[in-house]
Amino acid sequence: LEKARGAQPAQAAATEQAHTEMARVKAAAAAEVQQLKSTARDALDAAQRDTHQQVSALQAELARVKAVATSALDARDAAASTAAKAAAVTERDLRSRLVAVDREVEQAKSKGIAEVETARSEFAVREAAALATQ
Repeated sequence: LEKARGAQPAQAAATEQAHTEMARVKAAAAAEVQQLKSTARDALDAAQRDTHQQVSALQAELARVKAVATSALDARDAAASTAAKAAAVTERDLRSRLVAVDREVEQAKSKGIAEVETARSEFAVREAAALATQ
């Protein structure tokens, strides 16, 4: 009985020591879990910052490319418009020149016909005069 009584305080002390050790281990584990959570949170935050920076850089590059493409398209459209206007002016100019040449040809024909008619009349008059003098 005395052995049992002597064992009880030793057992109680061992139980108390086990509880204390378990509490210490739990606290250490909880602290380590908190540290791991904090480290993971920091790593996640850093990854998100990097991702946001990369997205921002890509958005800026996309905006630059869009601006260059828009500028190129505007320049192409302006060049096409200028070429179309030049072609229209050239076509109008050629048509007006053609009309002017046609007028000149008609005038030359009329003048030539008139000169031929005049020459015929003069020839007929001279021929008639020559016949009359014979």
